[in-house]
Amino acid sequence: MSKREPPESYRSIFEHAPDGMYLFNSEGNFILVNNHFCQTLGYSRDELLQMNIRDTYLESELDLLAERIKKLHMQETTIVERSVKRRDGSSFYAQINLKIMDNGCIQGIVREERLQKDISEQLDNNEERFRQIAEQIRDVFFLIDLSTGNFLYISPAYEKIWNQPLASLLADPASWMTSIHPDDRERIMPLYQQQMKTGVVDTRYRIRLKDGSVRWIHVRMFPIYNKSNQLYRSAGVAEDITEQMHLMQEHSDYALNLQRGFKELVAAISTALELRDAYTAGHQNKVAYLAKAIAQELNLSSEQIQCIELAAQVHDIGKIGIPFEILTKPTKLSELEFELIKTHCKAGYDILKGIHFPWPIAEIVWQHHERLDGSGYPRGLKGDQITLEAKIIAVADTVDSMSSHRPYRPALGINAALDQIQKFSGVLFDPEVVNACQKLFLEKKIDLYW
Repeated sequence: MSKREPPESYRSIFEHAPDGMYLFNSEGNFILVNNHFCQTLGYSRDELLQMNIRDTYLESELDLLAERIKKLHMQETTIVERSVKRRDGSSFYAQINLKIMDNGCIQGIVREERLQKDISEQLDNNEERFRQIAEQIRDVFFLIDLSTGNFLYISPAYEKIWNQPLASLLADPASWMTSIHPDDRERIMPLYQQQMKTGVVDTRYRIRLKDGSVRWIHVRMFPIYNKSNQLYRSAGVAEDITEQMHLMQEHSDYALNLQRGFKELVAAISTALELRDAYTAGHQNKVAYLAKAIAQELNLSSEQIQCIELAAQVHDIGKIGIPFEILTKPTKLSELEFELIKTHCKAGYDILKGIHFPWPIAEIVWQHHERLDGSGYPRGLKGDQITLEAKIIAVADTVDSMSSHRPYRPALGINAALDQIQKFSGVLFDPEVVNACQKLFLEKKIDLYW
């Protein structure tokens, strides 16, 4: 390089500039630094003149230096933004104007980005607060470098939950996987590989500890992007949810037992009715079978299907209060007798309303003889006033009643029953329910003994 000294006028401007300024040669060694630059970095002038521009770079940004110098030789001036390392190891973010001089040296004017500095300081403070908080919380907080898979940070709660020392995890970042329950390992491994690409995970799995005990873990991970909007880290939290999972299992067992209890109660009610009227009990079971099939054809939820099946099994329970002679009368009912029969809907409601089913069984039973146009009984409900469950039971009830033998007439057959519901589709019966019922028989999806 040229040994010529810069002119005195340049030296004066250089030294009194409000920003940090430096000059380095083709090897990167500083040959001129101003007082502001010395003060900002915390070095004396003599110390800096023994240093290289590389000494002011963070390790993570060193790879950018050669690229920037190459670019500078192509266009003579450029502006870069980077972190500048101080003597005490801290750094600040700066905008640096670079210019290549006639003698091949490179001049830099350093302007500290105050806003970025404030943000950096806040982040440093927040990181310290994060560590303080993380070390007091029972969940495991961690930070992973996605390029290496190494943990940059993991909170002490790991030792309590995994019952393993932190040192073992830091030495072998994959060691936590050895604790994964064998039944969950095949499912979790692909998720871990996905996480290394996306930084995102939200899953539950079990771990088996050295003492043989099993714990449930809920892990959530979130992506972190650098200034170039590149994914480079993932932050996560691992929560011990063993207690919650046990409670959920207990709740599930309780719900199953409760459901079983309701079914047994309904069966007991049907049995009680069967002792008095075998026809009505058999009819209810067949209606329940068909109503359930219609509900499945309509793709209703499992909850709705259970509700419909149970309501259908007791839809005629109110007939327990009707004189046996009327129920089995071999001739046509009188007007008074028919009015008495019609009371079974409300009677069924009164019997069932005191039982706390998880579904509106009593209301459905009350409505099963209502019709779309309002011509049904006992309340003359119409359209959307009638529940879907009651509309389904109404169709199933009609099909079984017409196709089965009754005390006052022989069976009319399944074809007559299907013709009847089709004829009054949209008038008495819900069209979607009718179509679902027709489809079951036309496509032979149901095997009934009609």
